[in-house]
Amino acid sequence: MTEIKKDELLDLKKWQRFFFMLIYGAAINFVVGILLFLIAIQFLFYLFTSNTNEQLKSVHDWLQDFFNDALDFLSFNTNSKPWPFKGG
Repeated sequence: MTEIKKDELLDLKKWQRFFFMLIYGAAINFVVGILLFLIAIQFLFYLFTSNTNEQLKSVHDWLQDFFNDALDFLSFNTNSKPWPFKGG
């Protein structure tokens, strides 16, 4: 087994990533609840009007993009942080 270097454990960038992973993990949990609520509201719009609400679709799309970006960050598929740190 290789020896663990103290410098590796004290690397500030790794601990910053861990902090952001905790924050984005909690945010994802919150976003899932909001998305489920929006889905229910959108279904009610569809049920009563046979149309969907474009504003709800826009909010849903933004939240879904955030969810996907945060999940990519949490699973180490990217090193880019999601909103509000996302560029572009």
